[in-house]
Amino acid sequence: MEAVFIKIFNMSIAAGWLILAVIVLRFLLQKAPKWLTCTLWAIVAVRLICPFTFESAFSLIPSAETVSPAVVRYAPEPAIDSGIPAIDGMLNPMIGETFAPAPGASVNPLDIWAFAASIIWVIGLVAMFEYAFISFLRLRGKVREAVPLQNHAWICDGVKSPFILGIVKPRIYLSSSIDAEQTKYVLTHERAHLKRGDHIWKPFSYVLLAVYWFHPLVWAAYILFCRDIEFACDERAVKDMSFDGKKAYCHALLSCSMPGGMRVSYPLAFGEGRIKERVKHVLHYKRPALWAMLAAVGACAVVAVCFLTDPETDVSVETTDVPYDDMSETSNTPHDDEFETSNVPYGDEFGTANPPHNDVGTITFVGVIVENTMDSVKPLILVQPIEAEISYDHICFVLPDDMADWATQINSVVSITCKDAFEETQPPFGELISISRAESSHDLQAMFRTFGISIQLPGNSNWIQNIEYRQPDEDHLEIDYHDAILDADCKLLSIRDGMPDLPDIVYDETLEETWQGTSSSGQAVYINLQRSADSTQVLASWEYEEYQFALLADVPAKTGDLGAIAKTAITVISHLE
Repeated sequence: MEAVFIKIFNMSIAAGWLILAVIVLRFLLQKAPKWLTCTLWAIVAVRLICPFTFESAFSLIPSAETVSPAVVRYAPEPAIDSGIPAIDGMLNPMIGETFAPAPGASVNPLDIWAFAASIIWVIGLVAMFEYAFISFLRLRGKVREAVPLQNHAWICDGVKSPFILGIVKPRIYLSSSIDAEQTKYVLTHERAHLKRGDHIWKPFSYVLLAVYWFHPLVWAAYILFCRDIEFACDERAVKDMSFDGKKAYCHALLSCSMPGGMRVSYPLAFGEGRIKERVKHVLHYKRPALWAMLAAVGACAVVAVCFLTDPETDVSVETTDVPYDDMSETSNTPHDDEFETSNVPYGDEFGTANPPHNDVGTITFVGVIVENTMDSVKPLILVQPIEAEISYDHICFVLPDDMADWATQINSVVSITCKDAFEETQPPFGELISISRAESSHDLQAMFRTFGISIQLPGNSNWIQNIEYRQPDEDHLEIDYHDAILDADCKLLSIRDGMPDLPDIVYDETLEETWQGTSSSGQAVYINLQRSADSTQVLASWEYEEYQFALLADVPAKTGDLGAIAKTAITVISHLE
C-alpha cells in the first residue's frame, strides 16, 4: 500500500505541471472550440492513469520521481528530487534534518510517515466512493416513479432540473413542470452529451478525482472539466440555431438552472455550471476560424509531447568534465564497447598505459560504489574500500553532477586516486584526483549478467559494511558483509534453479516472523525470518521467480530487534526486476 501511494504521489506531482499548463492554455484558447479544451483534459487523464511514460528531450516535467521509495525506506539523509534546484536546496536540508534515522534504528522515520499517509489516502479514497454511491442511491430514489416520454427521456415529479443518469443505459430525466418549448432545447443539449460520451467521461473523471483527492490541482482540473463539457455541448446544440433560437435556448438554461450550484458527483445536468457565462457564450458563439482550429490542435500536440513524456536520464559524461591527474597521458583511451557510459581511462594496474600515482601524498585503491546521496550543495559518491590497510568505513568524494551520474550508472568497481589528506574523524573527505572503471575480478555487472539478476544491498555504510562478492559458478552468487547495527557478520546466498546449502541449525518455531517486500515490478514477496532460541543465529529466506535467497546472520550477542536483517532482505527485493 505504501509503495502504491508513493507511486500515486509522484504521478500526481508530474500531472500537476500538466494541469497548470492546461489551465494557462485554456485561458489563451478562449476563441477555440470547447471540444479541444476537453481534449486537453483528456491528456491530463492519460498522465494520471499511466504509471509509465516515455522519455523525451522535449519533456517539460522537471522530475519523473520526486520522492523515491528507496529514499523513503533506507536513505540515511532523506531528500526529494523535484528537478528544480532552488526547491531542493530549500527543502532537502529540512527534510534531512527532520527525518534522518537514528543510529541503529530499524525503520526510517520517513517510512513511518509514508505508511501513515497511505492509510489516510485509502480512507479518503473510500470516503469519496461512498459519497458518490450515496448520491447515486438518492437520485435513484427520486426517479423511481418516472414515466417514459420519448427516446430515453423520462418525466418525473421529483426532478427539479434535467439531468442524465446511468452509464450502460443512460436516461434523460426531465421535470414534469417543464414546458414543450424548453423540452426541445433541453433534449438537444442532453443528447449532445450522449453523442460525446460525456455520461461516461464525467464518472470516469470522478474516479480519478477520488484517487487523487489529496491534490488541489486535480480538484481544479475536475471542476474546470465539468464546466468545459457543458460549454462544448452548448456549442454543439446551438451551432445551427438562429439568434432567436439561441435566445430561447438561453431562456431554458435560466429556467432550469440548478439550485445551489454543481455537486461534486452530480450527473450531467442541463442547468449546472456558471449559467451567466454559458448564456453569454451561447449568445456570442460563432464558428471558429480555421486558423484558430489549427492553432488549438497544434497547442494540444505540443502539450502532449512536452508533458506526457518524462525528462531524459543522462547516463554519459564527456571526458573533459572528469578531473584527472596531469600525469595521465592517455586520458582519452576508450573503454571496451561493453561499457559506453564514459571515456574514462583505466589505471596501469588494470592493463592500460596509465602509470599508477606514486606521488607523495596520493593513494590509489579499488572500491565499490554503494550509494549516491545528495546534500544541499553537491552529490557525494560513497566508496567502500577493499584494501585491508585502509581503515576507513567509507571515503567521500565531492563530484560534479555529471560525474556523479556516470559513477552511479557504473554500479561496479572503480579505481580511485586521491590525495592522502584524511583525518581521524568520520567521515574522512579526500580530494579526488581521478576516478576510472577498474577491470578486475570484482566486476559486478559481469557477475549480474551471468547470474541473470542484479542484487543490491542497502547503500548505507553506517549499516552495511565490508561487502565482498563471490560467484562460484553462473548459478550461485554469494555476498558477505558486516551488519553494523547488529554487529553481525552476514552472508547472502542467491541460487538459480536450486536450493541453498544451509548450515544445520535448529530454529525456534515460536520466534518465526513473516515480512513482506515488493519488487521493482510490483510483485509481492514474502520473507520467512527464523531465529535460534538465543537469537544468535538468524535466517531470512524467500524466493523470486526461479531464484532462491537465504540471508544468514551470526549475531554475537542475544538481541530482541532483528529488523535490520528483514530490512536488508526487503531492500534486495525492492531492486529485483
